[in-house]
Amino acid sequence: MRKGLQSILMYNERICILADALAAWDMGRVDLTEERAAQIGDMLWSLCCQIEVEVKRIKSHC
Repeated sequence: MRKGLQSILMYNERICILADALAAWDMGRVDLTEERAAQIGDMLWSLCCQIEVEVKRIKSHC
């Protein structure tokens, strides 16, 4: 279970970094191509899905 929680924390940290990048782009503080912004969005979605898998795995062990 500890490993699962550590994974979730790692995914959450990555989500925060990517979300900050998109927020900076949205506010005009950084330049990103539409393609790159879409890639970041895809990475965010993938990380959220990975968190869901970890949560299910943790719940199944409780």
